[in-house]
Amino acid sequence: MSWLLLATSSALAQQFAVLPRGHVPALPEPAHSVAALDADGDGDGDLDLFGARGLLVNRLRQLHAPLLLGPGYDWRIDAYARFASNGTTDVFVPWLSLTRTAIPVPGLGTLGIVPHAPLPALVVPQPAGVASATWPVPNTPTLVGLTLHVQAVQLSFPGGLRLSSVVSDTLVR
Repeated sequence: MSWLLLATSSALAQQFAVLPRGHVPALPEPAHSVAALDADGDGDGDLDLFGARGLLVNRLRQLHAPLLLGPGYDWRIDAYARFASNGTTDVFVPWLSLTRTAIPVPGLGTLGIVPHAPLPALVVPQPAGVASATWPVPNTPTLVGLTLHVQAVQLSFPGGLRLSSVVSDTLVR
């Protein structure tokens, strides 16, 4: 099955990214079905489409870790705030955690981590709509198997506060 994304503009089509099936929980669905739901559980109104080959994730407001996490390498986090109005600024204030949770916070989304340590803020420029930061991971083999989680508070000016999706990565060799 190939992905078909019907969009009224190229900007809308750029709003979605494809993630491999292994990055999302298994769903009880036929191999060629598509379902619309909030797959990342952040409650921020993203449209997530499941199909046989992957997940189309709305990148309108999203955190993403595009590279494998391993000892001795940098861990990169991308913050997306797509299609904001001219003159707006989006700042993501990420927090690192070793523990997941799911606490609904009315008006903000779902708190998906137990925050342990703040990370430096990411300022998302417009019209690019994406900012990246990297953090070095110690070259310690005993870290293999440790899972790290990151979630951010997104501040939009003018706008308000929202909670981002949660990025979870397990250190591999």
